Amino acid sequence: PGSIFYPQNGNGIDVYGVYPTSVKENASSQDFSVNTDQSNATNYKTSDLMYASCESNHTKGTPVSLTFKHKLSKVTVELVAGTGFQDADLNNAVVKITNTSTKCSILSLNESGIGAITASSTSSDIKPIEIGTWNSSSKEKMSAIVIPQTVNKGTVLFEVTLAGSNTKPYKYTIPSDGSDVTFAESNEYKYKLTIKIDGIDVKSTITDWTDATSGTPTEGDATLN
Repeated sequence: PGSIFYPQNGNGIDVYGVYPTSVKENASSQDFSVNTDQSNATNYKTSDLMYASCESNHTKGTPVSLTFKHKLSKVTVELVAGTGFQDADLNNAVVKITNTSTKCSILSLNESGIGAITASSTSSDIKPIEIGTWNSSSKEKMSAIVIPQTVNKGTVLFEVTLAGSNTKPYKYTIPSDGSDVTFAESNEYKYKLTIKIDGIDVKSTITDWTDATSGTPTEGDATLN
């Protein structure tokens, strides 16, 4: 609170940053949660945990440059109309990222960085925010911020409910004969869900949240339950 000044003796200071302000400098653990409803910009933004590395011994006279890095994971879903559907059929579809932990503990926060992030064992569903709409040149895309965690194989990961008379959700289950799905810190997981009359085709890619690197993609099938 109030004005902040450099030391009168000319000594430098250490400057680092954290977002959002609900996370405090603390040597012990503290809790953090992402919102289960991220369909509006406010809830989406306040779910994003970011940290800017320390600029040590910074003296007055030059600006402080802080580069923030995402400390959680991001899941982006793109809906595509497959066999038996047209683009318009996916208007107003409701997408949920299911059975994921929305709470975690942060070991510490200080000039050395944010400590280990450990997901809670309690799971919830997350409603993502729309980042694009259906038109002649783009498809509907939705994104949500999730806690870094591992979701066990055999778990339902996505639910898609179409508008209109067909209100029964399409569910995508991580294949039981495959591998667990791990959401790692600072990575974005992009899923293309092709909605067909008999289920969903799923393709995915893993990239750095800044789209700098790539990882191993996963594939699978889904059924209408």
